[in-house]
Amino acid sequence: MNSTESGSEFIVNSLLKSSKPGRSSIVITLPASPENEKLCVHSTLSHYINRTTSVRQSLNTSKLFISYGKPYKAVISTSALSRWLKDMLSIAGIDTSIFKGHSFRGASASKAVSLGVSLADV
Repeated sequence: MNSTESGSEFIVNSLLKSSKPGRSSIVITLPASPENEKLCVHSTLSHYINRTTSVRQSLNTSKLFISYGKPYKAVISTSALSRWLKDMLSIAGIDTSIFKGHSFRGASASKAVSLGVSLADV
């Protein structure tokens, strides 16, 4: 991960399900949105990194996601990540009997629009 004031960038060097032959890496860019910090993914990511720095150092890891309960671990399961996403949907007031971790993007976009967030921001 490379992070600057203008945003965060991830360079994924491993093969993914959607990787095309001959492409060695994929770049994921998360631009900063200083006009609305509540919608700024880069700002949220920066807060997360800052709050987990001491645990990250004790684990000696560069992994992005770490477990949040003791004993802390540098590797989390896909089911744990899905559960975290579902918890966030529930906190946001989204019906998790309908929307699951897999539908996080669509559910969060729909909720944002229903609350009056502009399509450009979504």
